[in-house]
Amino acid sequence: MTMFGRRKNDASAVFFISSQGIAKELLFAEFEALLEGFTPELEWAGREANAVYVELSPTLAIKSAVFFLIAFDSSGWVDDSWNIPLVNLAQTAQPYCVSDNEHASGARRTLESQPEPRILTADLAEEALKPLLWSPDLSENGVVLGWIKDAIEVNRLGLSRAALEERDFRGRESVFKEPLLPGGSQAQKLEAQLLESQLQALLESKAEMTEQLDNTLNELEQTKHDYDVTLASLSERLATQTQEYSEAVTQLETLRESLRTKDHHLGELKSFYDEKLERYTSQEPDYLSSLREHYEGEANDKVAKVESEYQELLSWRDVELLYRAEHEFKLHEDIAKLREDYAELLRFGGSNLLKELSEKGVRFTVYQMGIGHVAIPPDDVPLYLAKPEAYMAAYCGVSEEVYSHWLSHYQLPYCRMGGNASECDEDIPRVPSPDRFTLGVSDRCLKHRQTM
Repeated sequence: MTMFGRRKNDASAVFFISSQGIAKELLFAEFEALLEGFTPELEWAGREANAVYVELSPTLAIKSAVFFLIAFDSSGWVDDSWNIPLVNLAQTAQPYCVSDNEHASGARRTLESQPEPRILTADLAEEALKPLLWSPDLSENGVVLGWIKDAIEVNRLGLSRAALEERDFRGRESVFKEPLLPGGSQAQKLEAQLLESQLQALLESKAEMTEQLDNTLNELEQTKHDYDVTLASLSERLATQTQEYSEAVTQLETLRESLRTKDHHLGELKSFYDEKLERYTSQEPDYLSSLREHYEGEANDKVAKVESEYQELLSWRDVELLYRAEHEFKLHEDIAKLREDYAELLRFGGSNLLKELSEKGVRFTVYQMGIGHVAIPPDDVPLYLAKPEAYMAAYCGVSEEVYSHWLSHYQLPYCRMGGNASECDEDIPRVPSPDRFTLGVSDRCLKHRQTM
């Protein structure tokens, strides 16, 4: 699911419409998160919703509105086939002139004293777009536009609040710039000049802080990008080394099996000659004794040669496996070091930014399988980035070992016998949270739990 086009700096929102009024209000950014599949909408599970995408001017007047349909599956996730370019449709829609509609009295009252908006409904769209849209009642009995206007006036979403405050600043600045009336005292003039100077300094400070914040965000974004690239490269190298290690282990096992086969063959050959010598011992003792020594010496030389060759192969493979293990350990250390460096960068270079974002209402939340959404305080962000699994274990009040075993169990709930025996693989009930998980009990079937 994608959204085509880029929005201007105006405010925009999405309203879900029911038969009783506005059922749900979302900022456009929140709606985009819904499309990306961050959270399901359980109240709309298995249903198709009537919704409207609205773009507003800085004065909260409706500039454009697209009345569209959106379907949800049985779990409340947006249907994968949904793909409507709302922004493009809003920008290309034709202006809606209420005077051209003989049944537009209700719309005229709703849109009075506003610029002529652009409205796109199923009735006003091309044939290819009609199945994707719906048409509200715009007659004098229609109430949908009135619901939308009331929701905008209440403004629970805080639409265009920054734009309104900026206009308020400009209005106050213009008041200070007006010349004083003749006859005003010198003290009043000085006070007005002082206030004007303070306001100007405040605006300049605000612009400077905004620029610094943008630069810091760009630097952090670049650092994160570099970290992601490095981490992807190291992960790829680790996967390659792991595969090569597995292949080396397989080859070593093949060589050992071959050596066992040849040892068995040599043992059978030695037994054959021993039996043959026994049959001729009583007839020719001296000749047979010499023959025995000859064959034993020859057999021992062959065995020693074969053992030497395979011992050399085994030694080479052991050295190679040791090198690969050391290299794999070094790769793990490099990845851990990168995580620590990135956390250190956030701790010292981005702490002020995290604090400022937190003071402005930004919240840091992660989604953890089996736990759900977890809010992370700004001071704990570096800790989470450095060791996310250890942080989540502490959050759930369990040890890191228990949390790790629980996470593996939650992802694949089957019996793990442990020890030297192979795993049972029998499906078992999933334990929903780590604090209810008992290692050796919760991850075993009833049969193996009783035999512990």
